[in-house]
Order: sequence, then C-alpha cells, then structure tokens
Amino acid sequence: MRLLLIDDDELSRSVLELTLSAAGYEIVAAESGESAMDCLRMQGGRFDVVLSDLQMPGLHGPELAAQLRTVIPDVPLIAMSGSQPAPERYAGFHTFLPKPFTPEEFSGAVRHLKEEEQSEREAAVSAGTEVLNEAVFAQLASMMRPQQMSELFALAYTELGTHIDRMQAALTQGDAAALEASAHALKGGFGILGASELRALGARLESGTGTAADQAATLAEIPLAAERLRRMLTARGLQV
Repeated sequence: MRLLLIDDDELSRSVLELTLSAAGYEIVAAESGESAMDCLRMQGGRFDVVLSDLQMPGLHGPELAAQLRTVIPDVPLIAMSGSQPAPERYAGFHTFLPKPFTPEEFSGAVRHLKEEEQSEREAAVSAGTEVLNEAVFAQLASMMRPQQMSELFALAYTELGTHIDRMQAALTQGDAAALEASAHALKGGFGILGASELRALGARLESGTGTAADQAATLAEIPLAAERLRRMLTARGLQV
C-alpha cells in the first residue's frame, strides 16, 4: 500500500518511515500540511492511506483533513499525536492513533477502515442504490464551507426525526395521505442533498405500493440508511 506520511518532526518522521517501510508500506513523506498538498497535486492523489500528525505549524488538523478531501475524497485519513486530543481536533479524519504505535497497530487500523468501507458498499448494494450521490455532494462542497454543509445536513436530520414519527403514526392509523405527505417531504429534502438511498426509501413510501407490512419494513430501513449516510458524512469531515 502507498502511504502519504505527514509529520513536521524529523526524528518522528524518520522512525515512522523506517518501521512502516519494513512492514511493507511504500512511503512518501511530507514535512508539513502544505507540502503534503503540493505532493498530492503533483502525484495525482495516488495513495491508499494518509497518516498525519495533528500538531504541526501551518496547515493541520481539521483544516488539513478538509483540504485532503478535495483531492482524495475516498482515501482513509489517520491522525496521530503524542497526546490525546479532543475529538473535534481530528474531525475529518477517519480515526486516531496515539503515538507511539506499532506497525501492527497501524495496519490493524487501516484494515478496520477498509472493512468499514466494504461494509458501506455492501449496504448500498443491498439497498439497491448508492448511499450518497458523489456528484451532488461535490457540487455542494464547491459552493459552501464545511461548517455550512454540516449545518444543512444537521437540519435535514432534525427534520428526518419528525418525518419518521409522522410516518409511523400514519401507518398505525392507516392514514395513507399523511404517510404520502411525510414521505414526499423526506424524499425531496434528502434528494436535494444527494442522499440517494434515503431519497429512494422516501419515494418507495410515497408511492403507496405494497402491504402495510411492506411499508413498515421500508420505514424501519430509514434509520439504518440515515446512519450509513451519517458515517459517510463524518468521514468527509462534516459534523452531523
């Protein structure tokens, strides 16, 4: 696997290069967030994983993660530090490793992230649609700051809870019109954000097809789909 290593401390960087190279990783090292971004642009983002120190001068932390995402949106980002930071300090990274760590611990973290990614793909396939429309997400990201996007999705999730309650009540009462109205609102709200799986589930309920048991099963899928989407958004640096 090809690893982009970012650390401003020369000794730490050298030790990590030595130990991780011995573990089979091809290492490209950068001494700052800025030089890492230059490296990515020159090499076309051809990396399998990024390992970055959190406490560096200049570009670091969530700001670095957000910039990395613009070039390598689907590559796992692992943060590291000699002290335990608050979670918001490594927002946008997939996971955190405290220094020092062994090559086995690093490989285990990479393997876990890859397994999670595979699970997300399998869940999307089983649902018959993608979780998130990447083209729509990229367009939104080009128009808004990450904080604005986080607030937008947070609002959608707040409304989702209301829609689920209303649809559950409509199913219990046999109120097809109320079910259709809430499902339509869910479909439209998440559809415009590129949340394809939630949009599809809303459309299925809006259509009114299937038995009451079928509709209840579809409604039960919505919180699971919402959690899958939440994990994807978190991996892209949004706090929802």
